[in-house]
Amino acid sequence: MSAALVLFCCGGTGWFGSLNEGLTGDGSILITKSFLDGVTACIFGAILGKIVPALCIPQLVIYMALFLLSSFIEPYMTDIMIADFSAIGGIVTLVAGLRLAGMKRDIKGLDLLPSLIIVFFVSALWTRFMA
Repeated sequence: MSAALVLFCCGGTGWFGSLNEGLTGDGSILITKSFLDGVTACIFGAILGKIVPALCIPQLVIYMALFLLSSFIEPYMTDIMIADFSAIGGIVTLVAGLRLAGMKRDIKGLDLLPSLIIVFFVSALWTRFMA
């Protein structure tokens, strides 16, 4: 269940798509993610049952909050920060997939969620002092 929550709500594609739509008005990433999530939800629905449709509620809250907050963080965002954020989101999604496939049971995807926030600060510090 936690892997599905991470996959739907905390992947870099959704977060980046919400921020990107709020900053630029381009919703193509979120449209693509919605098709991918629809197929994935069918698979998870077969495995986990009726709880899967309830995942749309936290997903809506998270993505709407990011969309609305993007106007406040726009002056502080750089292309490097967005790229670093997308990379971390990809790693979190990869770990969730490996866990679902049974290849890595010892790594918990939810333990990696703080990295989605920390990456902004690390990226800003890195570009400020190393560039």
